[in-house]
Amino acid sequence: MEIAIVGMDAVFGSCQGLDKFAASIYDGSQHFHPIPHNRYQGRAQNQQLPAEVGGKHGALPRGNYFQDVDINAFNFNCQSNDINRFKYQQLMISNVVDNALKDAGFEQGNTPLKNVAVITSLSSGVPMEQRDSRLHLDRVLEESLSTNKMVSDSEQLSVLNTASSGQSGYAIANSNANSNPNANYVSNQDHSVASQIATLWNISGPTFTVEAAENSVIKALDIAQILLKAGEVEAVVVAAVNLVHEFDQVLLGNGNSNTGEPTLSYDYHANGSLLGEGAGAVVLKRAEQAKQDQNRIYAVIDGINWIANSGITGAESVKQSCEQAFEQAGVKPRDIGYLEVFGSGVQQQDRSEIQGLIAAYQGDNSQLSCCLGSVKSTIGHTYIASGIASLIKTALCLYHRYIPATPNWSKPKQPELWKESPFYVANESRPWFLTPGQVKRVAAINSLAGDGSYGHVILSEELSETERSNGYLEQAPFYLFPIAANDQSALLEQLDVLEQTIENSSSLYQVANQTFAKFKGSKQATYTLAIVGGDKAKVMREIERSRPGIKRAFAEGKPWKSPLGSYFTANPLGKKGAIAFVYPGAFNSYIGMGRKLFQLFPSIYDRAARLVSNPGEFFREKQLYPRSQHQLSKRELEDLETKLADTPLSMLETGTGFAVLFTQILREYFQVQPQVAFGYSMGESTMMYALDVWSNADYGSNFVNSSELFRSRLAGAQ
Repeated sequence: MEIAIVGMDAVFGSCQGLDKFAASIYDGSQHFHPIPHNRYQGRAQNQQLPAEVGGKHGALPRGNYFQDVDINAFNFNCQSNDINRFKYQQLMISNVVDNALKDAGFEQGNTPLKNVAVITSLSSGVPMEQRDSRLHLDRVLEESLSTNKMVSDSEQLSVLNTASSGQSGYAIANSNANSNPNANYVSNQDHSVASQIATLWNISGPTFTVEAAENSVIKALDIAQILLKAGEVEAVVVAAVNLVHEFDQVLLGNGNSNTGEPTLSYDYHANGSLLGEGAGAVVLKRAEQAKQDQNRIYAVIDGINWIANSGITGAESVKQSCEQAFEQAGVKPRDIGYLEVFGSGVQQQDRSEIQGLIAAYQGDNSQLSCCLGSVKSTIGHTYIASGIASLIKTALCLYHRYIPATPNWSKPKQPELWKESPFYVANESRPWFLTPGQVKRVAAINSLAGDGSYGHVILSEELSETERSNGYLEQAPFYLFPIAANDQSALLEQLDVLEQTIENSSSLYQVANQTFAKFKGSKQATYTLAIVGGDKAKVMREIERSRPGIKRAFAEGKPWKSPLGSYFTANPLGKKGAIAFVYPGAFNSYIGMGRKLFQLFPSIYDRAARLVSNPGEFFREKQLYPRSQHQLSKRELEDLETKLADTPLSMLETGTGFAVLFTQILREYFQVQPQVAFGYSMGESTMMYALDVWSNADYGSNFVNSSELFRSRLAGAQ
């Protein structure tokens, strides 16, 4: 049965809210910093910490920690004094569930939500008597077993230390220092969180709290699938939160701290992982029901496989979990374009995972058809919440149709394991095109936990989604403030009003929206001033500089413009002349061209699909956005650039394609319509496609690709 994700929210450390989380994933932004001073629990900041828990020259462990989270009692339909009774993690999970339900279109009210289930997973504190034994497990076991004469020589002690450090293929009592410090202890209060959420939202459906270490969310999805398939509920909310309660837990969680480069733990320069805090929630429905209800569908879950306490090796368990998920979803490994891996940073666990994945996904290495990534490279290891973070990230990638970046990636730690794999890693996010024969984008999530469980989830995009707007531009630190007026004095007066509004506001984004809305109602005004800036201080400086610039423009007839891009002219041409679109020769393409264009202006995916039946081939996706298992050097990129320039057909078709997309952006997003158009030096055909005189480029593409014109007659031997 297909399950639709119809609502989501995420708050992970510095990523406050779904839009900021989404922008961070696309940009590959990292949010690691020392633990805030209010989390020391009375310890001195310069306390010397052992290297194995991330200490270095007395520095505090780095991670993606919460510094401040705004939680409004009014969001929860309850009194502020009631909020004070909740634990902080309970507030966090209630907050994301509240936002996810609203994102899914549910409304709080007096009418009960009878057919909604709530499943939560929470971290909780480690009992004091177990904290030291888990933080120093090797020492405690060595002393205890030696005292009881259960080990007698150095070789046995070496094996013991290896096991307790997580370097072997097994863990001792699921309590090694690399396990989730919060995994196996859920208090009775934690079990009531789902019920508290149900009360806040007037939900009368079933509520659960599940605990399966890092695989808790996979287990929750399995339960949700059973409930939805049986028709017991209309929707299921799945949520998880990981919050470090005490400073000792920071030390415990950093027992596997990354002392190398913060990136995907498979990287040659990575060594361990960084701790992360956060909460996330998704709202699930049966896919058919979601379509009938006209819900926005971020992604569809096609297969969920969860193996508990497998008795076989780690690599074989990973392979088995993948293959069972493929069968459930009815997909082949070659169909999967993105794979979100677990990447815990535990050396043996990572090795078993990549070995199992390569065995399950084995294919033609020359194709490099599947990109690997992990949300941990951006927000850190959130343990019990890592599954929900991976699920939300992967759903966003499918919905917005991009392959996500892995920051700081250099090369694999075990390159010999990758030789026969279809895997590559993207240093920058890139458009996700379909391959020939594919009808939809497919992704997968792999998960494993210290308790011996394994999970694999298959997701795909929902093709009926036509409006896929995102908040990426709104999250970009650059703002436009257009002002229109009929004379100089009115223009300066509006500038004063804008300055005062910005001074009194805490949100440039809101002021920019208000200013643009007002501007759209003044299109007949004679003059327009554009102020731009990336933050409040820069915008205020631009306003100050524009005043003398406007006066000089009126006095001297010359335009004023700033280095940032603010602009004004007293002699605008827009009202007097016509607008012409000019299409020069289509031989200006380069490596990386248009990489962000599809994210900034998502409707151009549909324009590309109308232009040709196979956009990925036409836009030469693999040439413009090269795939590799290592970070390409400057020399390698230069060689690829030369190869592209020496391939006339690639230059012609990519140049034509992007000219069509630029035209779409100008006409749809900026509402600029040409009265005149012309092309030259083979730009004539581009003009015909761009302005819909010729509706489809398949015939022209087939013709030039089958002709010798660009192979030998004009260009010579290639």
